[in-house]
Order: sequence, then structure tokens, then C-alpha cells
Amino acid sequence: MPTLYLRPYQKELLQKIAESFDLASRVLLQLPTGGGKTVVFCEIVKSFLTEGKTALIVVHRKELLDQASRSLSRLGIDHGLICPGEKVAPSQKVAVASVQSLARKSLPFEPDLLIIDEAHHAAGKNNWTKAIDRWPAAKTLGVTATPCRLDGKPLGKIFQLLIQGPQSADLISQGFLAPARVFSPKALVTTEGISTRAGDYNQAQISERFDAEEITQQALENFSRICPDAKSIVFCCSIQHAENVSQAFLASGISSGCLHGKLTKQEREKILSKFASGEIQVLTSRDIISEGTDIPDAESAILIRPTQSESLYLQQVGRVLRTAPNKRYAVIIDLVSNTVTHGLPDENRDWSISLGLKKNRKRQVFTCSKCDAVLTSSQKTCSHCGEPNPNYKTLNESIKILDTRPEAEIEIEELNLQDITELCHEIIYREIRLNPRRSGMSIFDSIYMRHQDNEIPDGWFKAWIDRLRDVRDYISGSRFALLCYAPIEQLERWRDTPLDLISTSAEFRKKYGFVDEMEVAMLDMSGQKPLTAREKLKEDLKEKKISKWTYELYMTAERADTYRVISEKIIKWEFMNCKETEEKYGGRWNNSYSRYQPLYKIYMAQFFSRHPGKVKIEDLRFLRIGSEKLLTFWEMPPLLQLLIDYYLCEWQLCKKLSDQKYYREYRGYT
Repeated sequence: MPTLYLRPYQKELLQKIAESFDLASRVLLQLPTGGGKTVVFCEIVKSFLTEGKTALIVVHRKELLDQASRSLSRLGIDHGLICPGEKVAPSQKVAVASVQSLARKSLPFEPDLLIIDEAHHAAGKNNWTKAIDRWPAAKTLGVTATPCRLDGKPLGKIFQLLIQGPQSADLISQGFLAPARVFSPKALVTTEGISTRAGDYNQAQISERFDAEEITQQALENFSRICPDAKSIVFCCSIQHAENVSQAFLASGISSGCLHGKLTKQEREKILSKFASGEIQVLTSRDIISEGTDIPDAESAILIRPTQSESLYLQQVGRVLRTAPNKRYAVIIDLVSNTVTHGLPDENRDWSISLGLKKNRKRQVFTCSKCDAVLTSSQKTCSHCGEPNPNYKTLNESIKILDTRPEAEIEIEELNLQDITELCHEIIYREIRLNPRRSGMSIFDSIYMRHQDNEIPDGWFKAWIDRLRDVRDYISGSRFALLCYAPIEQLERWRDTPLDLISTSAEFRKKYGFVDEMEVAMLDMSGQKPLTAREKLKEDLKEKKISKWTYELYMTAERADTYRVISEKIIKWEFMNCKETEEKYGGRWNNSYSRYQPLYKIYMAQFFSRHPGKVKIEDLRFLRIGSEKLLTFWEMPPLLQLLIDYYLCEWQLCKKLSDQKYYREYRGYT
């Protein structure tokens, strides 16, 4: 297959996506507008297709559908379209679908990969989330420049892991985006008194207030003063507002066209073609250009639609940041103070799967008194006219810290979380003691069968295998017999596992017979003298190749409890921080919480105290002691994900929270 040119950061993102799919089935990719999201997800489709798998790309506009289709064609990928007048052939393994048509039409295959373009729309019960729910077994990749809903709320209920791409400033410095020059003349009309609806200004009210002749005239004057020759996009409050502004530009002798969703496909393509050729200099629109539409030669954006949504603001200004021949920089004329509210387009922004956009710091901006250019306090002079900046400060002084508390503490407060560490440890300890007796199988049996049934991510199983490989020299070896006293059926079931640890029971018993049941022997099948695990451990300890606690770990791994003991030690030392306690006090671990501090604290939203039956493991948050970052379940190390999922039973957690004693305690009653 042909290949697309990949920028260095795109190659890194492809690797991160592959690694994330080993840990979670629903991954969200953030990449600034113009960063090449379509190229990235088409390469992911290509990799799945080479493995004989199927893929479905879901978009919400015909322009985005055509854009994805062109990228797939450049890769030589045969694909079908799901939209009015199109269909997917039975032989095709890739499809690009309009989300509206997908809700009404069937697909000739079950997709192994589901791509959600402009994934910030996947919220609540809409066609986007219905598509995700329709194929729960598919690997789902959401892509967006702004990984939060337009009202600012996060997407953590839909996606499990967030991959954040490079900052806009980094892409500008590398030449992949155009630098921005922002101008913000004094606003003639403000949003004072306008109500808020669904996280943004009331659309009817802002349309009535900002669809005014004085604002349109201000837009014309500043366009003529700042960038009279630039191809420009004007973002308006409504379709009628966009048409009125377009007519005003035409009346002033400036070629203009209005682009909106009520036009036919042919009419929209005709207007965009005229804009690309220069026959039309100014495009006016409300929303249809705000997201996804690729117009690289647009040089200027004029904002006359105020918004409380930083996501929408970034989507709009991102339209003109794409590079093009002879385009030195992008011009943004902000007539509604969106820049003052949300910051400059190239300002560094941090995103979270739990919080959306983090807002714990802000860089102050000012307006040049001579040319209205927007400056930060770290600029000595205006980059446009050279006027000295009276508000100049050093870089560190120019950033205003809105909250100096640790990041995790802020997130715990914003998410209204409560500490349930002790409760979870009680459940884990109980399961460690009782689970093998109740289930009648080892943890390895359970993990292996769940992996065979695709019930757990590949990354969990790989982490488990890697840990067993670490200890293999002490419980077996390559081509060695493991747990040789186990029943023939058990050995036969494990013989083809990727561990490469199990010899056939017939070979072993023919050569060596039975081994002392208190030892796990390492028996070289080539006929060399057997060396018991205990002998090798003692040798390595004496030579200081291993620590004392490692020695104790593997000495306890005996008989059919080998995997249970290993997993118990891992979760106690790497999750519950019992290592120092056992070294200090000796003996077996007990249910005393006074002897140690947990290595991870566990938090739960207080909502679940009132509705305990709805709590799931992935709703919990984890804070490693000494860290300032609160982790979701999917951000934990994969080995701990596996063991938490195995030992921290949801039904036990729901039962404990439903119990009147715990219910009253965690609701704050005495």
C-alpha cells in the first residue's frame, strides 16, 4: 500500500495509540487543529487492515466524509461510504459514515476499529454514543482538537484514556502551523445581561444583540485596516447574521459568500471553490466552518460571535492556523473579547480525561494602545507595530496562577471525591484470602481464560507474562517443567501458552517421575542435573544478585499457590506498600492498617454513596503517595489494573457501600 508523509510527532502518536489499545478499548486523541488528525487515523486504519481487520470512520459532515475518503484513497485503501446515495459493498472492509446515515443504515461487517472524528460531540445519548454502544467489542479511537464537550465538561464517561498531542506553540515553532497575530479593538457591544444556556450564551439573545450595523461596520473597518488583501472567514451568531454580514461586505465592494448548512452540497462546493480560487475573498458562516473543514489558504478570522466555550473558540481560530504557500502568519480580529476570555490560540493548554480543560493558570493579555494587537506581559514590544509594552514582565511573572494547590487536590475538590482507601483494602484482603478457595482455580487459570475470550486488554496479559518471566528463573525456566506435580490436564492446558514454560506431562514424568511436593523443581529437559528453585535462590541471595525480600517472595511461591502468592505479593508491595512493613515486622501480612501507609489512596465520587449499586471500578480515582496527579483506573500501571480488577470486586464494593454502617459513615453521618 502507498504511505502518507508522517511528521515526527505523528509517528510518536501512532506508537502511543497502539500502546494505549493494549490497555483500554476506548482511546481519545487530542491534536490541535491543523495537526493532521485525518492522516493519523487513516494510518491506524491501514495498520488494522493489514492484519485482516475491518474499520469504520464516523463523521458528522459531508465535507469531513469527503476529506477522510480522499485520505484513504491516497493510501490505496478500498472503502465504501454510508451517506445518502452511497453504500458499502460486501467485499469492502473499510467504510466512512455520516453519523446521521449510520443511525438508519446497516453495515455489512462488524468493525474491529471504530474512529470517531470530532469526538467532542460524543456526549449524552446522541448518535455518536449510540454508534459506540452499537459495537462495544471494537477498538474505539476518538480524535479532536478539544477533548471536552462544547460546554466544557469532560469525556471520561465515554473514553478511557487520553493521548495529548503537541501544543499549538510547538507546531508553530516547527513550521507545521502558521504563527498568529491577534487584534482586539475595543468591543462596541458586550454580553452583559445575556443568559447562559447549555454552557454557552443564549443563541437567540446574542444574535439579536450582535447582528447590528455598528458591529458589522466595525468588522469592515478593521478588515480594511489590518488585512485588506487577506482571504478571511467571519464567524457569526446565526445564519441570518452571516447573510447580513456577507451582504455588507458585498455592498462595500468586497467579494463575499455565505456558507451554511441549508445549502446543497453542490452550492457549498461551488462557494468553497470560488474562495480557493480567489473569486470570493470573504466567507461568512455560523458553524459549518468551525469544525473540521480544511481551508488552508484562509489567512484571517474575524470573530463577531461571543462564546463561553473555549472549545468552540479554539475550533474557530484553528481554521486559519494551517500553513499555505506565501502565508507568513494568520490574522485574528476579535471584536467580542473572546481572546481576553479564553487566551491566545497558541497558549499552552493541558487536558484531562476527568476534567476536560484544566484551568489552574492563565497568561494575562493586554491590547496595544497604538494598533490594537493583543500582547502578553512577556512581550517587551508589540510584534506588529513595535510600540513598547508598558505591562512587560518576565515570563514567570506573566503567568497568573489561579490556584496554587497541588493538581490532585484541586481535582479531588472539583470532582467531589471521598477517600475510600480503607474500605477497598478490606475487600482486596478478603478476596486474597478467600478467592482461590471459592473459585477453585488459580489466578493464572482465570487470567489465561479471560484473555483467550478477549475479556481483558492485551496489555494486562502482557504485563502479567512479563512479571512471570522476571520470576521464571526461580519457579521454572525455558523448556523447564512448571508445577510438575500438577494434574496432567492442567499441564496440557498450559503447554501452548506464550510463557514457553511448560513441558509435556508425558516427557516430564517419563524422565523424572514425581518431585517432592514442597518444592518447585527446575528440571532441564536436556538431562542435566536438576537444580531446585530453593538452591538457586540461596545462591543468588548469597552472591547479592537479589534482595532479601525478593528471596522471601519466591520462597513462598510453592505448590499450586505459586501464582496466587506472587500476585498477592505484587498487590501488597506495589499497591498497598506492605513491603517495608513485612521487612520490619516479619510474619504474614494481616488486616492491620496501623502498621503502614497505603502506596495508593483510592477515591470515589460522593454520588455513588447515594447510588452504591451504580459504582464501577473504572469510576474510581487513584493517587500515588508523593504524586500530584490523580489517576483514573485506565491510567494505572497495567499489572495493577489487572490485579485490582481481579481482587477489588465490584459486587463487594457495592455491598459494602449499601450496608447501612458504611452508608452512614461515607455520607458523613455519625
